[in-house]
Parts: sequence; C-alpha cells; structure tokens
Amino acid sequence: SGQTMYESNIYGLYNIVLSMPVIAFGIFDRDIPSAKLLAEPDLYAPGRTRADLNWATVFFEFLQAFVDSCFLFFLPYVVYYYAMDMWEDSGKQGGIWLYGFVVYTIILFAMMVRIMLLSCTWTWIWHLFMVASLAVFIGFAFVYQYMYSYSYDFYGIANKTFQSEMFWLLAFVTCFLSATFKITLDLVSVQPASSHTMFVITIFLIL
Repeated sequence: SGQTMYESNIYGLYNIVLSMPVIAFGIFDRDIPSAKLLAEPDLYAPGRTRADLNWATVFFEFLQAFVDSCFLFFLPYVVYYYAMDMWEDSGKQGGIWLYGFVVYTIILFAMMVRIMLLSCTWTWIWHLFMVASLAVFIGFAFVYQYMYSYSYDFYGIANKTFQSEMFWLLAFVTCFLSATFKITLDLVSVQPASSHTMFVITIFLIL
C-alpha cells in the first residue's frame, strides 16, 4: 500500500539526532595518539594496503546491516503482534504509529550503541554530544505528541512507549543482540582461525 509506519516529522528527526554523535566521533575520536603515529609510520600500512576497506569488509558490513534489519524489525513485530491493537488495559488502540515509534526509537538506540563500539576516545565532549542527541529526540517526542495540528494520530504515543516495561526490555535485548553480532563479526574477520573459543562463547550469547 505504500503506507509508512513512521510519523513523518519524527522520521525527519533521524539525521538530526544521529548527526551529533557522528560529528563528535569524526572530529574527536582517535585510536592511536598522534605522537605514536609520527614515531611509527608503519601504523599507516593498513590504509595503504586497503586492509580496512576491501571486498571482505564490505561483505561483513552488508551482512551486519541485514541481520540488524531483521533484529530491529522482527523482534518488535513478534513482541507486539498480539498486543499491538490492545496496548492498554482500557482497550485503547496503539496502532501503526505506536509500533512504528517503538521500532524507530530502538533503531536510534542501536545506532548509538554502534557508535559507542566504534569510538576509541570517550572524552567529555563525546559524552556531551551523546546526551544532547538523546535529549533532543526524547524532548521533541514528548512535546510533539501534544501538537494536534501537526499529527493528531501521534497524540500520547511517546508517553505510552516510554512508560512501557516491555519497550525498555525489548530495546535492551535488541541492542544487545546487535552489538553482540557486531563483535562476533569483528572476531571472525580479524582472527578467522585462532579465536574459536571466543567465537563459540559469542554465538552462545546470541542464542
């Protein structure tokens, strides 16, 4: 039908919210101090030899994206399959906007967890950007849900979502699975033959 499950103005907030952690990561993050790089030029070898960007890396990134998509969509779908139309004890409907906001919010949380895994330098500026991005998203959602003239269907959705224990448990489990799978792929791609023990442990955690 072409029907989106995201409210349009909430959907447009995605790049604004995630841009702040990405900017902080791009400007302030560094995995090796500059003095060490100057002292040991061989550390630039992975860039020259394309060790960090090759077909294997692209394959693993596509695999990660596919698995993340399954986690982020199907886990909330299974959890809310029966409860989606009868969210409250009063019998009020949640509908597609509630489900879409749940999925959307978990996607944001999962992407922020991914930035945390990628970051090597956790400075106070990095923490400030992360907290500010979350504050912008949550604050906008709480205010926007009462702006009837823009979206009557979104009325009260943020309150219903953030007051639900099921949502927070689902957000934690989904982000945990996504992060664990990312760590597993890193182990496989970096040490495909010498990390069997850690690989088995990580797979066990996923299951």
